[in-house]
Amino acid sequence: MTTAEYTVKQNPKPKHIIIIQFIIYFCYFVIPRSLKLNYHSWVGYVQLVLAPYNVQFWSTYFISYLYLNLIAKNNAIDSLNKELINKVDQLQDYSSKIKELTLIEERQRISQNLHDMLGHSLIGLRLHLDALNQVIDTNPEKSHQILDKSKDIIDHSLVELRETVNELKETKELADLQSALDELKNAISVSEEVKVDLKTYFDVNKLDITVKDLIYKTCQEFITNSIKHGHSSLITIKLRLINSEMTFNLSNNGADAKNIVASNGINGIKHRVEKLNGQVNFSNNDPSGFKTDITIPIGENIND
Repeated sequence: MTTAEYTVKQNPKPKHIIIIQFIIYFCYFVIPRSLKLNYHSWVGYVQLVLAPYNVQFWSTYFISYLYLNLIAKNNAIDSLNKELINKVDQLQDYSSKIKELTLIEERQRISQNLHDMLGHSLIGLRLHLDALNQVIDTNPEKSHQILDKSKDIIDHSLVELRETVNELKETKELADLQSALDELKNAISVSEEVKVDLKTYFDVNKLDITVKDLIYKTCQEFITNSIKHGHSSLITIKLRLINSEMTFNLSNNGADAKNIVASNGINGIKHRVEKLNGQVNFSNNDPSGFKTDITIPIGENIND
């Protein structure tokens, strides 16, 4: 039995109250008065039906019935609504747990791919080296062919290893976004020429994975463009949470963008923001430079 069903069953039924009301009224008002009427003709019956106390009773009865039914239905609706809210909260919790489990499973998948890829490549390389050892003194041409194939295996393994490491690094960054952002900042702020001022005013590690992905990739894109195109010496990044809405402000003191062209980087930021039902604005910074302002709706339980 659900909570709503239990609550409804515990509430008194309207008909029970009305039946008690009917019995009391019938015994104390209707019977004493009806004994005085003349039932030898139909007039007595009409008088009984149209008697003021009967009209008053049935009017009260009908209104009471409707009112009590309305109360019972409202109580049932309220109970169902509370149960629905609880279910939604549970689903949100389950969704967060599923995403975290997905993150763990993804890292395990990457580790398995890395193991399989390296194992296959090393076995192939070992076979080629064994073959080379047999012909290196007697067949120089064959030896060169085996060496070339071995180099191809190594080059292919390095490419796959680089891709796997990048994928694993991205997964790690999503798990601990604060540390990843600090690494981005420290990697740039190694000299006095460029400084990154990063401020986060809430626990960004509690954000949804898709929001973390947006923040990290946007920071990467903005820092790169600020140095490469804007020749900036100061890059400011601020993350705030206000009334269940995340504000993400990025600015620099570099060159003004006279004509903002929708490059692949800007289009990528727009696409990620739109997927999260957010808004983004690109404009010139005051007194100089370029800025990007992003707002994303965030669940209320982010700071729990």
